[in-house]
Amino acid sequence: MLDKLQKYFDKSPELKVHHIDPSQKNHIINHATRKGYLVADLDGKKIPDIEKLCKEVGEQMHLPSYYGENWGAMGECIGDLDWDDDPDWMYGEIAGALVVIENFDNFLSKEKDGLSSEFISLLRVANRDLYSPPDCIEGAKSGRMIKVFIID
Repeated sequence: MLDKLQKYFDKSPELKVHHIDPSQKNHIINHATRKGYLVADLDGKKIPDIEKLCKEVGEQMHLPSYYGENWGAMGECIGDLDWDDDPDWMYGEIAGALVVIENFDNFLSKEKDGLSSEFISLLRVANRDLYSPPDCIEGAKSGRMIKVFIID
């Protein structure tokens, strides 16, 4: 199973959204956790709006105390992850971020149409910043990535 999971964790600067079977969920989360990824395991039925999304992502990914629980702050914190060297950080070095979304049809259902796609776009921009930080030497890559899985 480990070899099959490894294909999802290739070092690619482009965000890929993987559609997986529910039976793979726990294996993927366990694999990502062992590799040092922060995990947000989101249930679309329990996340009808932006406020709930920002709260859940902040809590599950242990975002820093200055995280403002809003759309912009979420993108900035996920796209940076350098706050893991804060003296109060106790979870070890961060390899990247894993976002798993179940019940995607219900995800952000109280918001305007298309916001779930905008969330994926926010993650795409954050992934680009995370993989190749703007303040790095030109051409340098952090190797950190965001992985997105939608449970079908």
